[in-house]
Amino acid sequence: MRSAPYLLVLLVAVAGVAMWSDSLADHAEVTISIRDGANQLGCEQYDACYSPSAVSLDAGGEVIWSNDDSVTHVIASGTPENGDTRFAQATLEPGQTYSLRLHDPGTYPFYDPDHPWMTGMITVQGGAADDHHDGDGQPVSPLHGTVVVGALHAITGELSDIGGEARVGAKLAVSDFNEYLEEQGAGWRLEIVEEDTATDPDTALEKIESLHQRGIGILLGPPASASAVNIKEYADSQGLLLLSCCSAAPSLSIADDSIYRLVPDSANQAIALGKLLELNGIEVLVPIWRGDAYGDGMRAAVAEIFEAAGGVVSNGVQYGDGPSPSMTVPLDGDVGADTTDAPDLPAYHNEAGLLAEHVREAVDRHGANKVAVLAVSFDEMTEIVLAASQHDILDDILWFGSGSLANAPYLVEGEAISDFMGTVNFTTASSMVSPGYRFDNVTDRALEIIGRTPNLFTYSAYDSVWLVGKSIMEAGSTEPAAVREVLPEVAASYSGAMSSTQLDEAGDLLLANYRIWTIVNGTWVETGKYSAERDLLVAAVQPTGEVRIGALYPVTGSTKGAENREAALLGARDFNAFLSSINVDWRLSIIPEDTISNPFTALVKAREMHQDGIDIIIGPQLSINVERVGRYVNQNSMMLLSCCSTAPSLAVPGDGIFRLIPDDSKQGVAVGRLLESAGIKAMVSIWRGDVYGDGLRAATAESFESRGGIVGDGVRYGIAETDFTEEVAALADEVRAMVNEYGVDKVAVFAASFGEGAKKIAETSSTVDILTDVRWFGSEALAKTPVLTEEALLDLAHSVRFTALQVADNPGYSYERVHQHISDTFGQEPTSHVYRSYDAVWLVGLSILHTGMADATAVKSVFHDVASGYNGAQDSTVLNEAGDLASADYAVWQVVDGEWKEIGRYSLLDDSLAIHDHGQSSGDHEVDRDP
Repeated sequence: MRSAPYLLVLLVAVAGVAMWSDSLADHAEVTISIRDGANQLGCEQYDACYSPSAVSLDAGGEVIWSNDDSVTHVIASGTPENGDTRFAQATLEPGQTYSLRLHDPGTYPFYDPDHPWMTGMITVQGGAADDHHDGDGQPVSPLHGTVVVGALHAITGELSDIGGEARVGAKLAVSDFNEYLEEQGAGWRLEIVEEDTATDPDTALEKIESLHQRGIGILLGPPASASAVNIKEYADSQGLLLLSCCSAAPSLSIADDSIYRLVPDSANQAIALGKLLELNGIEVLVPIWRGDAYGDGMRAAVAEIFEAAGGVVSNGVQYGDGPSPSMTVPLDGDVGADTTDAPDLPAYHNEAGLLAEHVREAVDRHGANKVAVLAVSFDEMTEIVLAASQHDILDDILWFGSGSLANAPYLVEGEAISDFMGTVNFTTASSMVSPGYRFDNVTDRALEIIGRTPNLFTYSAYDSVWLVGKSIMEAGSTEPAAVREVLPEVAASYSGAMSSTQLDEAGDLLLANYRIWTIVNGTWVETGKYSAERDLLVAAVQPTGEVRIGALYPVTGSTKGAENREAALLGARDFNAFLSSINVDWRLSIIPEDTISNPFTALVKAREMHQDGIDIIIGPQLSINVERVGRYVNQNSMMLLSCCSTAPSLAVPGDGIFRLIPDDSKQGVAVGRLLESAGIKAMVSIWRGDVYGDGLRAATAESFESRGGIVGDGVRYGIAETDFTEEVAALADEVRAMVNEYGVDKVAVFAASFGEGAKKIAETSSTVDILTDVRWFGSEALAKTPVLTEEALLDLAHSVRFTALQVADNPGYSYERVHQHISDTFGQEPTSHVYRSYDAVWLVGLSILHTGMADATAVKSVFHDVASGYNGAQDSTVLNEAGDLASADYAVWQVVDGEWKEIGRYSLLDDSLAIHDHGQSSGDHEVDRDP
């Protein structure tokens, strides 16, 4: 008998060894389960967070994480102490999976930043059987010996500065990639055959034809958009594959063609420049640009953005391959004047003179502080600047430039050029590198070669080589069509010098963030950032460490409060991931406190937060709490951002209270329209006696009376009331009188209550015949409340056809993520307030980014502007002058067949009401049908 436990232990031990051995065996695909309960500290003690926590994977194999827990988890590369960007971070809701293909041999630790006790390890082994090797590791694909890829570099010509650095990046990558192939035992190596385009489109075409005739169908480059445009027809017709490190012309952003680009298309850069022009109060833009695909495209893109914002774009000056001899313009003189004897006129003298004329005309009309020059150039910019410096009018205004000029050393080297560029505050935007795990290594090696900090194109050229090489490996072929087939997938999972090389539908780099550069005192200075994803300018100087904001929600005894708090915490996690993507180091931290739905508790918590240095608070949820806390907030120059408070009396311009929902003066109008549509002639209200109930009852009464309705005195009850016998009796008496005068089908009760109060009122009213004979309508706080679909009150809800309004969901691009997370976490359909709680965190965070300051005064100063351009869980968060959501539609909800159903929509914009039949649309026109 004593041998049985020993045998059991032995079997478990053997099984454990078998499982451990299997988890470390060679696999082309492995699955890692995030186990149920992994969110609880302690799972790591029993190796029970991941199953398995350590796996071995073939090079090129796929690892799949499956979230089998009941909460959200994050997969991140590295360890809690030393996170990195070797692969992209992913967020998994319960039930979701995430897959990643890893090509490089080595160890890949991973962890969950939200649950740092959860750690695991992937070991990627080279030489195992895969699609291109048999079981003995012998190659079965045509890849062997030397695989040749072409490269069209701008070694000479106008783009030689950029082209030279890109060439350095490519050479470093070839060396590293061949080392990788050797470690893999791949049996082949990569070789680059270079050709110099001399930054000339015709030369580029000659070179690509020559390379193709030598059997080369995959090429890196060219860097210049004009060259890319010129060779595109040939490349498309011959089925070639080009991957450019540097070309950004919007005209080349074409899906399913032969050209891929590891930079974002410059239409995004144009938006950034448009933001800068707006920020500086510019009304007239005078461009000078090179007449090629890049210059024409960039000029047109900026002009479109600027004119859409109300700006004026001058005809400006387009120039060709060199200075124009066709017209003479004296220094600060008139066009067409005789300059036959003018000595030593600088190159681009004529162009500068024309530019001066356009600028002078604009300055005369608008003033120098409203006019700016846009220069879209390459290294000929030095000659343009020398010519422009001869015209006084041209250094009286601001100058902006294309990304091709960002950090250009030749613009700060000569005294004359540097002084002019400093005087005009020359500013431009360049694509921002989000560093990958090879970034530092590439930087250090490139710095030794070129003697200065590398530009963006060094890194994009480096990663271009790796993407081409890895795609050839993945395809097992050097045929361009086969490589093009796998390139987007390889790019989506690769991280090297840049953290992400994911491509958009046109085959251009998806990540479009920019650094803002300005020449100050003879040097380039980073003066900000721009996020295309958020359409936001980011201040150069940012907070450091942890930035704390408070959150006041009624969690105790309130599912809604718990949901809203969770949505705010989710917003902080997502916002912090965004900060990482734009290379900003500080992190947003939510400090939540439970108000227990009590205004005095809310005030105490707000005071404690202020004393602890927290001056920005999300919440409270209830208007009575906002009213109490708001006085303290305004006295101490703090900021309050509520998801849910709607009392009209709190809509005060210039105070510290902001609300991401319309105030109840709007809901009152909507309820009045709903009553009118239902044929109601007389309304009797029962409402909670606080700032919320009083405000909504008054707004509803005003709207209904303006439509010819009769409003009874109604019944106001105390917020601490628990026995509603007297209140319901008084309500019944007044309703009975109204019914005697107008008829039972013309009288309605309007209840402005919260859930628990409404439950007790309904329970008491359910025994009073007159109150079950008339229609009932309710405030937005009662829409979708489970109280009225409980078995005890369901008959009443059906009898009175209980109907309520609620601000309609207005889904933005984060809506589904928030909806899924809250639904999975709480096991029920979220209220509409969760989306506003999520957005509140983002709006505060983005405002801090924009100003570079975390204090309430700075955030309030830009909050309206930030909110007007935001899209998150809600599609629009435009605020009115009082700091409340400016407008919204209202959904009409009714208890139908035992559950809440949306039966219509009210539009505040045109006071229209469309009622549907139990969710079936009657059309888009206004329908006046009894709801």
